[in-house]
Amino acid sequence: MASKEVAKAQSHEVLVLDDDLLAGGTGLEDTDSGDYAIPFIRVLQSNSPQLKKSDGKYIGEPRRA
Repeated sequence: MASKEVAKAQSHEVLVLDDDLLAGGTGLEDTDSGDYAIPFIRVLQSNSPQLKKSDGKYIGEPRRA
């Protein structure tokens, strides 16, 4: 059976981050929420409600390349 004793920390060192490290920029300064948008792909079949003009979920014909 495993012991339930608590291990004591050997060191109390603290990591100090210098603001000068980020002063040069991170490379993400010119990004906005649109750059992180996740594309949404929907597979449509001939019987999908999105293709039936009489259905409330109708979105129209798919664009063809």
